[in-house]
Amino acid sequence: MKDFKIDQIRNVGVVSHGGVGKTSLVEAMLYDAKVTTRLGSVDDGTSLSDYTDDEMERKISIGACLLHLEWKNHKINLVDMPGYQDFIGEVVGGLRVTETALILLSAQSGVEVGTEQVWNIAENHKLARMFFINRMEKEHASFEDVVKQARDSFGQKVVPIQIPIGEGPDFKGVIDLVKMKALYFDKDGESKEEKIPAELETKAKKHQEKLIEAVAETDDALLEKYFDKG
Repeated sequence: MKDFKIDQIRNVGVVSHGGVGKTSLVEAMLYDAKVTTRLGSVDDGTSLSDYTDDEMERKISIGACLLHLEWKNHKINLVDMPGYQDFIGEVVGGLRVTETALILLSAQSGVEVGTEQVWNIAENHKLARMFFINRMEKEHASFEDVVKQARDSFGQKVVPIQIPIGEGPDFKGVIDLVKMKALYFDKDGESKEEKIPAELETKAKKHQEKLIEAVAETDDALLEKYFDKG
């Protein structure tokens, strides 16, 4: 196995309310990083995270599971943790060994009780936090509603760095607000970068302005790094 320096290692806890899709996201990340040659499935009992008999039978995560991948010359340790409140102790213990919490939100149901629980645990551990809005391709998905819920619940510093192109059955890709480019993905996870669709340019610029303001309020050097140097 390749050796990594300390500054090349990231420890990320993947958490959420129950049933939002944490394990499926981790499987997609491992597949995209070429750790696996097929996309594991919770429903099929083929995911790397949910490997015990109980987890495969119940189709839920019961214990925290450590996995890792290599990405852009960094080692990313992923701790996939249960979402159901019966196993909240696994989240408390798991987040103690990470420096970042990746919190999943459903594009259909938004902020839930479990979301607030994991946020508070991460807050107590003084962890960096980021949100991933999952299930954008599902019926009744609403990106803007979920972002508003997150801002109302966790503060106005919650700002998107990507916005979707379409929602529900019309979901096609995302707009990167740092690069200001549209990204489209194929079934193998390969991305294609294009110009932002004309009808979304104004919306993208408004979201980028909010992102710039949020960054500027925290660190001028970080603002320069992201937007002047790319």
